[in-house]
Amino acid sequence: MAQSPVDTFTDLLGTYHGEQGEGVCPSGQLTAYAETLTLRRQHDWVWFQFSAIEPSGQVLHEEHGVFRPTPDGKLEASIVMNSGRMEFAKGGWNGATLLLDSSRFLNDRLGVLATRRRYEFRPQACSRTFWLATPQWPTLTLHMWGTLHRVSVEVRAPRG
Repeated sequence: MAQSPVDTFTDLLGTYHGEQGEGVCPSGQLTAYAETLTLRRQHDWVWFQFSAIEPSGQVLHEEHGVFRPTPDGKLEASIVMNSGRMEFAKGGWNGATLLLDSSRFLNDRLGVLATRRRYEFRPQACSRTFWLATPQWPTLTLHMWGTLHRVSVEVRAPRG
C-alpha cells in the first residue's frame, strides 16, 4: 500500500515560531507580525497558525485546519479562521513544499476570491508565503510572508 502524503509529515510535527513576518493589505499598508505554526497528528492532520501585530500582541489572523489525503494522492485542507470564514483548499506535498490553492469559501464577508499558501520546510525552519485575491486585488497577489524556526518537536509513537 502506498504511503499517504499525510504520513510523510511525521518528521515535521512540532511548533515553529517567527518574529519577522510581514504582510501587505489591499490598501497598501505594510504590517509586521509574529507567528506560530503548530503541526500535530490526530487521526488526520490538525494545523494551527497564529499571527499577531507587533508589538501590541493584537490578533491579526488565526486559523485552525485539518489536512486529509485524497484518493489521487494529494492533500485537501479544511480551514476555519477567527473571522468565521471557512476555506477549503487542495494541493500537493513533495516532501519539502506544501502548496495549497483555495477551492471554496463559506461565510466570507470580505469577498475573498482565491488564496494560495506555500510552506517550504527545511531542517529546523519553515518559510511561509500567502497570496490573496480580493475585489481590490483581482489576481493572486503576495499578501503575507515570513520564516519560522522550529522551537519544539512532537514525539509520536509509531502507528501500528
